[in-house]
Amino acid sequence: MKLQRLLRIVTYLLNKEFATAKVLAERFEVSERTIQRDIESINMAGIPVVSLRGVKGGYQLLDTFRLSRQVADQQDLQVMRMALESAMSAWENKKLKGAYEKIGSLTSTSAHPVKLDFSSANENPKITTLLTGIEDAIRSEKQLAVTYVNADHGSSEKRLEPIYLAYQWYSWYLVAFDTQKQVYRTYKVARITELKVTGSSFSNHHPDHAQIRSLVSQEELKTVEVEIKYADKIAVSVDEYLMPMDVKRVDEETLCAKLHIIPKERLWKGILLSFGSDLEVVEPQEIRTLLEEHTRKIMTIYSKHDS
Repeated sequence: MKLQRLLRIVTYLLNKEFATAKVLAERFEVSERTIQRDIESINMAGIPVVSLRGVKGGYQLLDTFRLSRQVADQQDLQVMRMALESAMSAWENKKLKGAYEKIGSLTSTSAHPVKLDFSSANENPKITTLLTGIEDAIRSEKQLAVTYVNADHGSSEKRLEPIYLAYQWYSWYLVAFDTQKQVYRTYKVARITELKVTGSSFSNHHPDHAQIRSLVSQEELKTVEVEIKYADKIAVSVDEYLMPMDVKRVDEETLCAKLHIIPKERLWKGILLSFGSDLEVVEPQEIRTLLEEHTRKIMTIYSKHDS
């Protein structure tokens, strides 16, 4: 614990260049006397920290001090910093922030030319709270007691051993071992209505993530290939929102393409229907039928109001 704090103090001074004992004590939640002892330990380790006395006194690293850059060059470090910054936009996590500060102290002031903003993954306070609880359970290897609502709105109580979290298809998913059914499954975090970290430890020794991915039930993320036909005038919007594959021209005014959807999700229905009569699902028939039923139900609601 102390070693981690010492490393964080050095990283902080690398980034801030100067800090008072009071500021350091508040940041690392220890007394000013503890900070003084930590600075002594850092100096004994060969890292030169200068103590400045007086009203504006504090601590700073000597300008001649540099951390070794033998492991990675500046471009490598900038890529790491960009990746950590992107992850931080999606997930509030102290470890991520600490790693970002460490990498930031090693990089030059020039920023990486690419920015990845996943802040949409961090807009729901409920999801953030669930992620924090799940991460705690993963790290402590404690079972979760959850209430889960499936895609058909059925609610059930589950006892899970959480393995890892994944962000894909614009949503957070939990891969976990269902202790009742004795299978690995994928659960959409947004569908967890109640979550409790229990005091029970994992009852199984789980394989690594690569092996689990081959075992896990991907029913929640199962995709279906869909063929669409659409007007040339909306081609740019189709590329933007649907990312179609194997695009071909039918005639001067029409294009056709293929895309993959997750039937159990809802987002794709709204996107496809938002194009109105300019886009049609050609196949498979079950998806055409699903959209037809969905549209009919909507029309029924609005027809009632019109009458």
